[in-house]
Amino acid sequence: MQVEMNTTVEVGDNEIEVTISGWLEPPVSGRMYMPNGDPGYPAEGGYCESIAVYLVSKTERNKKGKFLEIDITDYFTDKYLDELSTELYEYEQDRYQSAKEYAQEAKFEQMRDDRLAEEQNSKLTKK
Repeated sequence: MQVEMNTTVEVGDNEIEVTISGWLEPPVSGRMYMPNGDPGYPAEGGYCESIAVYLVSKTERNKKGKFLEIDITDYFTDKYLDELSTELYEYEQDRYQSAKEYAQEAKFEQMRDDRLAEEQNSKLTKK
């Protein structure tokens, strides 16, 4: 899936704001055994590839009215792009984990609210 992150990068002695864009392959959970008893498959770690770095103009816009993005990927070493790729992957994993935790909390709150409503209804019907 296509992912993006806004961050700052070092260019010489300066830090500039950029948008990092990449293609994320999420991790795949392994499985010990298949339903029919055959051996399963190992887990695979996720990764981020095809990374690009864009400088976003604060003043110039394209024909659609969006701020102009200038591809500056070629100005960075492969090693630095690998570091940015790792940063983007970790950022997306953190976002995924936060969303998962939020959904779980919402589910528990809904279950609690349902239980409280059920208790109130049972008290009303006993009267």
